[in-house]
Amino acid sequence: MEETYLKRSLDSANDKAKYNENVKTILSDKTILAWILKYSAEEYMECSIDEIRSCIEGTPQAANISVMPGSTQLDKVFGTNTEYEIPNEGKVTFDIVFCAVTPGTGERTQIFVNVEGQKNGSPGYDLVPRGVFYCARMISSQMDTVVSADDYAVKKVYSIWICMEEGRNANTIREYRVQPRDIYGEYRGRERYDLLSVVMVRLPKNEDASAGNLLHQLLTTALSSRMTPERKTEILEGTYRIPMSHEWKEAAARMCNLADLVEERGIEQGIETERDHGMQILIESCKEFGQTMETAIKKLMEKYLLSAEDAQALVRQYWPAD
Repeated sequence: MEETYLKRSLDSANDKAKYNENVKTILSDKTILAWILKYSAEEYMECSIDEIRSCIEGTPQAANISVMPGSTQLDKVFGTNTEYEIPNEGKVTFDIVFCAVTPGTGERTQIFVNVEGQKNGSPGYDLVPRGVFYCARMISSQMDTVVSADDYAVKKVYSIWICMEEGRNANTIREYRVQPRDIYGEYRGRERYDLLSVVMVRLPKNEDASAGNLLHQLLTTALSSRMTPERKTEILEGTYRIPMSHEWKEAAARMCNLADLVEERGIEQGIETERDHGMQILIESCKEFGQTMETAIKKLMEKYLLSAEDAQALVRQYWPAD
């Protein structure tokens, strides 16, 4: 019984890890990231997808590089590190981190972006503080790598959360940012305070790819576990003109196969749960009607084809000694 429960837990954890890996692969496509920036970051809302794509520097990394703040590798390319560890503050691993520059022909400023795929938009705690924490980590990790204590010329950071399986808040996009508030008097100076933004993009639970704006429809299609990979490719390449790489198509196929596996496993677990419940009722009925433990063991062996040892262990579990 315990071995079966442990196997279920390990299977579930393995399925979740595979699912998360495929989501990261899909979201880290440069053109999909350009669509996310267009609808989430004000700096890019007036730009074309091609313009935004050209602003993304290097190759976005999906949680596969471990770098300590201040290291030589981080000095070279801040935006490609997904794991930050600060002494006495623990370790944080981001799903996707990349660097982009602001559009235009004038002075272009770097922006650091974190994109997180969140299967459950309501995990039992507020996601916004977590997003703020992630932004704070990206800012603190700039010290001695991008900025110095002499000027604190901090680069703006975004933490954008793609929340799937949303209910009443589906098909919404909401931003949380730093804004000034005059408590007394009228301040006439200029300051840099727009340094971090947390954006929540919430997708529908029913995977309705016709609802919301273009970003909702695009992401719902790309992350769907019900739509076939072929149909996804047809829509994304035809409607959104996103060339699908071989790696992307493989990730989409794995997501669909994993969804089928989870559904089959759920049916199997339902049958097994019903079987476990039936054995418990049999034991309790024998006890209630004055039959012996030996009778209960014999009935379990006959009806459920259990070994003598398994039947005895089960009886001891539901029929403890007085």
